[in-house]
Amino acid sequence: MTRHRFFCLSNTTIETSARRSTTNPHILPPPSTTDWYRTPLAQTIALGCVFLCVFAAYTTLQFYAASTYGPVLAADIIGAVYLSFTVSCLFAPVVINEIGCRSAMSVGILGYACLVVCSLVYFWFPSSWSRVLVVGGGVV
Repeated sequence: MTRHRFFCLSNTTIETSARRSTTNPHILPPPSTTDWYRTPLAQTIALGCVFLCVFAAYTTLQFYAASTYGPVLAADIIGAVYLSFTVSCLFAPVVINEIGCRSAMSVGILGYACLVVCSLVYFWFPSSWSRVLVVGGGVV
């Protein structure tokens, strides 16, 4: 039976014959040179890049919405999108566990598609009911 040496956060080592310790499941093997992306530094850099891209995208969305819809409707749409993001974050873990990651991302993409369709209706038929429809599309 092969014995592996594992490192835990307190810089102590323990010996175990399994991939993970049966007494402490949080003890992981040290990262190899081929698993550089699993290091805390690489994960922190990746998360920082993702946040940079996300906030750059939302800022761009806000500027384009203001120039496309006008400042009042754009503020209503962006507020509705942010409100739906905030509320959906409360239920997202349950939904992802039930339907899976791919299905959850597909549902999220359909929400954006709904906003685009509602925006097209607003541009084809500009009226007060289509303004409500666009804000409702932002909520979805």
